[in-house]
Amino acid sequence: MFILLCLLHLQQAESKVIYFLPHSHDDVGWLDTVWNIYEQGPGVKNIISSYSTALLNDSERRFVQVETIYFKKWYEEQDIDTKQKIKQLIINGQLEFAAGGWSMNDEATTYYEDIIDSFTGGHTYLYEQFRIIPRVGWQIDPFGHSSTFAYISYMMGMDGQYFARIDQIDKSERLKNKTLEFIWNPKPGIELFCHINYRHYSSPPGFDFDPLRSSPEIQSNQINQKADQLLEYFEQQAAFYQGETIVHTLGDDNEWSSAESYFKNIEKVIVNINKRNGTSQIRFSTPHQYLKRLNQQQLSYSVKYDDFFPYSDNYQSYWTGYYTSRISFKGYVRQLSKEFQQIKTFLSKQISYNNIKDEDDLLQLLQNHNQNMGIVQHHDAITGTAKQFVNDDYIKLLQQSSTLLDQYMRKHVSILAEQELEYKNYEFHTCYYNKTISECKQLDVWLNSNKTVLLALLMNQNRIIKLPVPNLHYTVLDENNVSLNCTLLCDNQECVLYFIVDEDNIEETQFYKIIPSKDKHPPNTKRIEITLNDDTDLSKFLNPQTITTNYFKLTYAYYKSSSDYKQPSGAYIFRPDGQLNPYGSIIHSSIHYDDIVTELIIKRSDVITKIRKYQHLNDEYEIETFLNSVDFINRSGKEVVMLIDTGIQNNDIFYTDSNGLDLQKRVKNFRETFNLVSTEPVSQNYYPVTNMILLNQTNGQSVAVINDRSQGGTSLNQGQIELMIQRRIGTDDRRGVGEALKEDIEDPKCQQTNSCNKKKGISQTLFHQLIFFDNNQDPNKARKIQLREDMVGLKYFAEDFSSKFNIQKNKVIPQSYLDEIVVLDEDSISKIRIEPKQQYFIVRIHNLQEVGVIDFAFPKSVQYYQTSMNGLMTIEEWQSSKLNWQTLNKTKAQTQVNQFQVQPQFISTFIILR
Repeated sequence: MFILLCLLHLQQAESKVIYFLPHSHDDVGWLDTVWNIYEQGPGVKNIISSYSTALLNDSERRFVQVETIYFKKWYEEQDIDTKQKIKQLIINGQLEFAAGGWSMNDEATTYYEDIIDSFTGGHTYLYEQFRIIPRVGWQIDPFGHSSTFAYISYMMGMDGQYFARIDQIDKSERLKNKTLEFIWNPKPGIELFCHINYRHYSSPPGFDFDPLRSSPEIQSNQINQKADQLLEYFEQQAAFYQGETIVHTLGDDNEWSSAESYFKNIEKVIVNINKRNGTSQIRFSTPHQYLKRLNQQQLSYSVKYDDFFPYSDNYQSYWTGYYTSRISFKGYVRQLSKEFQQIKTFLSKQISYNNIKDEDDLLQLLQNHNQNMGIVQHHDAITGTAKQFVNDDYIKLLQQSSTLLDQYMRKHVSILAEQELEYKNYEFHTCYYNKTISECKQLDVWLNSNKTVLLALLMNQNRIIKLPVPNLHYTVLDENNVSLNCTLLCDNQECVLYFIVDEDNIEETQFYKIIPSKDKHPPNTKRIEITLNDDTDLSKFLNPQTITTNYFKLTYAYYKSSSDYKQPSGAYIFRPDGQLNPYGSIIHSSIHYDDIVTELIIKRSDVITKIRKYQHLNDEYEIETFLNSVDFINRSGKEVVMLIDTGIQNNDIFYTDSNGLDLQKRVKNFRETFNLVSTEPVSQNYYPVTNMILLNQTNGQSVAVINDRSQGGTSLNQGQIELMIQRRIGTDDRRGVGEALKEDIEDPKCQQTNSCNKKKGISQTLFHQLIFFDNNQDPNKARKIQLREDMVGLKYFAEDFSSKFNIQKNKVIPQSYLDEIVVLDEDSISKIRIEPKQQYFIVRIHNLQEVGVIDFAFPKSVQYYQTSMNGLMTIEEWQSSKLNWQTLNKTKAQTQVNQFQVQPQFISTFIILR
């Protein structure tokens, strides 16, 4: 008997358990719009209904749901009885939510705060409805993976992550070394288990029984043969993984609209295999169930420290074009994101002051905008890789929710003006993203009518304020009726007013009066014509009174896009045909000197550059680039880059940010975890630059460029920063979108003359901040600029009916417990972000510094908890339930800090109960 038991135990120990993960990959927009994908064709609506019914028919079945935005819409359409059945499926473990953000976000072009928002919104909804929190990631389609996303996933409480796309050489190496499962240690203390799928995210070949695919229904006389075929396939797969359990996806894009049929077909094979006396058992399972089973086996895994960029799927095909594709859309999303972060914090404090009367309506507005912002983080949205009409629909969604939120904010600013200034019935307006004064109609009308404008400035942390205005003379008054130092800079009647505010007295809500005059401008507004060429050191013109050793040159160039049949350039892939070509020649240059700002304007054909040097900032320059329509070369297109040449000796090493956080070391023609085969010398060295690219040399001298939206970037030559700032391409790269990246618009000249039928590309204005610094003396210098650019002031305008403030009235500055959340070092580079919920506030303390722990204080009068990043689990709950993994290599250990300290490039999250 004892021997028999031992034999049975041995048989069980050697048995191979195979987990099938039924899923449908449902893009949140791509080839069709978000809600058309939900309603039409196989339809996500039909898919969820179909798999839900199938799960209810058999308790052994499982399904993986990912995109929360779709599930939320479907669930809200169901009756009470169906909702109860769904809740039971979740309780039973038959339906598991993986990832759980509003969409499966991109990891290259998204900003870290937007990723956090998408997760928080989706997770909060799932918790409020079902009391569940997703504990496993599911990034099976994004085109590369970032260190910051791994960090955020871990801090959201994820026990592991599933991937499908990694570089083809990397995948080959991992197959050979059995390292398709590993621990990712992107920063100290973060150890995330990762699983790379064996076969993309598809079903085993010949076992996809969805109507969209070609596998025929299994007949009774085929079952044995099909079972043998499947076992042979899994035997091959098992050779590449360590554990006694293996896992495989069952599904693909928009599948499972006929779920009962799909389940029944695969079950014929599963039943046949499980009845055999072999060593394999197959069952339906879920991603987290697999992790838990694997974790019990106590295996040790290799460790990865770097990220997964760039991604290539063959030697000619580097997916580095989408870092820049649809640059205008990327800029629009980033601007809305900055404003949204500021609005949430501002309104949270207004709630704490008891200054919000319609809070339920406000929270709904915030949730709606959070959802739409989450939708556009999708890996075929912010990436610029959707069809044109789909991209137009993304913009429409954002405009709808942002306009409603803006209307609310304008009404609330009117209330503040009455409360603080006793100004009644003031109607405020805003000037939207990337607008000049000719497009800010109401502001233009008031000022040109010689009317004073009241400017409400909320959440500002910047010393220099810029406003688009008509060409007039101006006086700017603060609330003490003190006239502020200001200057006006114009170019072809497009003017910007600059004025300086006292940064020592910046408050959350400040008012200023902009008073126009028909007087002529002071003489010092005149521009001086100068002569430049592409080899001119621009720093000497911008610093005429000082000596700087940090010279720089600025030029533009373009790559001709490859239209080679083997692999053309397209929305995803950047593949140049040949070397760089000059983009435009200098036509005219002029400079204006002022005690606030010096501005150099360089006009080229199709490009106008304005470089500003603010007098209070050393070795720092603002570069504004206006790009006109990019013309085609035949059908291949152009990929336009900005080149900044400096004296920095970086020796083929440069650094790019990860979604706005940790800098990633890049070495030209090198990969840390596999041997690169050099086939595309330009595109293989391109990396995502979401926020910053930096060069430094051994003595600490550094140069950084901070951008205003995602772009692709590199350093191919000594001391040179290369950023791709626009792409217009006449070919499709054959990666599914089936459309060239043209972004055609009607040419106004053609419409006016009716003499041509030509379309043109969009024009766009972009901003870059260029900074030189000593990394040894001030390693946080570039992060100061990032913080300044993130903390954008919210501007609202109203017609004013008095030219002076009533300084007899004492301004009452409201205070609440939220104001007691402070970072103790006022000079630290940190953010306090607050998000209102029905019964609590989420508070996140961001330490943006490269070096230096920050200390902060919390109010003693409130109840608060430190939590996972989504605000849904206390640290104690998370730590006691998370899976811990064993590693073969040493991991980067986290420095111990207390609850009221944040390490560099980390975020601490709390909830404060209301």
